[in-house]
This record gives sequence, C-alpha cells and structure tokens, in this order.
Amino acid sequence: MTIVFAGMLSYRPNLDAVSFLVDEIMPRVRRTHPAALLRVVGHIEQAQLDELKGLPQVEVTGWVLDVRDPMAQAAVIVAPLRMGGGTRLKIVEALGMGKAVVSTTVGCEGLDVRHGEHLLVADDADSFAREIVRVLSDPGLARELGAAGRALAVREYSWSRSGGRLEELLQRVTGAGTRADPSASGVSRVGG
Repeated sequence: MTIVFAGMLSYRPNLDAVSFLVDEIMPRVRRTHPAALLRVVGHIEQAQLDELKGLPQVEVTGWVLDVRDPMAQAAVIVAPLRMGGGTRLKIVEALGMGKAVVSTTVGCEGLDVRHGEHLLVADDADSFAREIVRVLSDPGLARELGAAGRALAVREYSWSRSGGRLEELLQRVTGAGTRADPSASGVSRVGG
C-alpha cells in the first residue's frame, strides 16, 4: 500500500507537510497498516534528502520525468499542507487521474471540492491518519472518491475549461467583445 506525496521540497510548505507526514501521521497509519509505504515525489535538496534517507518505509524518488507514473501506483495521494498558497496543482492532478485524495483544508483551498464526495479533508494528525486508513481499508470508497474527483477535474479544471475562463477574462479586461477580430485588441484567442 503506497501513499504518495508529490511536491518540491525546496518549497517550505511542502517540506513542512512531509515532516508532518513522517513524524505525526505515518506512525498512526502504521498502527493498522504496518506495511504502508510513504513515497515522496519531487525535487529535493540534499539536506532534506539526508534527513529522510534511511527512515523506515519512506521512499524518496526526487524529481521524476512524469509525476503520473508514481501517482498511478498510489493507493492514496496526500496533501497535508498546513501553510502556503498557490494553484493546488497536486490536488487537481490527483483528481484528474481518478485517485483517492486526503488533504488538509489548506491543501485544497480554493478548489471546488467537497469532503466525502471528491476527497477527504482532515486537519490534525489523528484525523488525517484516520482518513488515510479509511481509504486504504475500503477500496470501494477509494474508487468512489476517485471517480467523483475525476469527474470534477474534467468538468472544472480541464485545459479547455481553464483556457475558456482565461479567454473570457482577457476579453473583459481588454474590452474585446467578440472573437471576430482578436488582433484588433492585441489579444489572440487562447488555445486556438
């Protein structure tokens, strides 16, 4: 049973999330799933690698060419972020792949997700571990979350949907009312 965290560990919120996972969450998960493996995927500085090297049942891949490969092997993708901001791409990628996700409130902030429908949300170590254990213990739940998450990602966060929203914003900002002559405003049509 593989639990995957994906993110650059040179980014402080991701480093904090991995520390939270290793120190507080995974020991609780291993009480019921002693073979659970935590795989940390993404760029890592040597100092952080040295800290994680040799920890039991923690595998650090470092940077990978395609994050989808290790994510596809995961039983659950986790995002125990306690600080930071950004686009939450790790959540959108996991949802798009149809994977079960456990996140903190901060980790999925700004996304149109609902706890228990698209993913599971927990903010303290006990609750977060409990939600991971729920997914590991219930393949049906993992499939349901994955299917609902994928449907949401396709509907709301696909490239075509995001490009359309960007195009609408650019048209509002530039005052371009039609697509007939995008060169008149100096804005070209996104994706086209």
